[in-house]
Parts: sequence; C-alpha cells; structure tokens
Amino acid sequence: MPLPDFVRSELDLLEIPVNRIVRLLSLPSWDEDQTTAFGTYIQNVYMGLERILQYLLMEKGENLPKSPSWHYDLLELAGSCGFIPPQAEPVLESLMKYRHRHVHGYGHMLNEAKLRELAVPIAETFHLFKRHIEADIIRFTGIKSLEE
Repeated sequence: MPLPDFVRSELDLLEIPVNRIVRLLSLPSWDEDQTTAFGTYIQNVYMGLERILQYLLMEKGENLPKSPSWHYDLLELAGSCGFIPPQAEPVLESLMKYRHRHVHGYGHMLNEAKLRELAVPIAETFHLFKRHIEADIIRFTGIKSLEE
C-alpha cells in the first residue's frame, strides 16, 4: 500500500538527520559546532515525526489539540489512535521535552553527554515508527490510499 505523498516525503527527508545522528554518534567527541548541529538534528527528527502524526490524525478526522500542552496532548492522542508503536512512546516523549529546550534558544547550553544519551535510540525508534506506519496505513486511516 503506497503511503500518502506527504508522509512518504517526510519519512524520506527524516532519513537525512537520522543518518547524521548515527554518524556523529560514532565520533569519540564533538566540537561546539558539531554539538549544536547534533542538537538541531534531534529537533529535526522530532518535528518531522510530529508533522506526520498531525497529518495522520487530521486524515483520520481527529481534532488536533489546541492547548498550551498541545505537543504532549498530540503524542497522547496519536498513541491512543495506534499511530505510535508502544516501544517508541517513551523515546518520542523524551524528544518532545528536548524540543522545548531547543526551540526556546538554549542551543548554546547543550551538553554532549546528555545529547548522546538522548540520541542513542533515535535511529532504531525512527525505523520502528516508519515500519509501523507503512504496515498499518489502511488501518490508521480507514481508506486504501490517501493519494486518490
């Protein structure tokens, strides 16, 4: 079953920061610029996954959360709809919490050790999420193809 163009495009684009995260994790240490870039890659992955979840929820006819805690509420709603594999939920929640720090301009205060710890499960979680979405697109949306 083909994925909707938007979802396919987002997943393909997310391979770039995921691969960069994996590459940087293989280095023994980073300079300041690599640390800042690494933090941005983490942010890119989370925001891309969030955009996919928003799209799928809208296609399913769900009302997107509109509250001060909408990022958290979005993860809860997407989880309850089955869009997030249960094993990925704690990782996505950690990334969502990191998103706040990054968005609000604390990039100059990033800690390499904490970033490494946060990032270790990203590639595995991303690929788990991707397989989950690809396998269950019909069940999630109730229609055969969103490209029609």
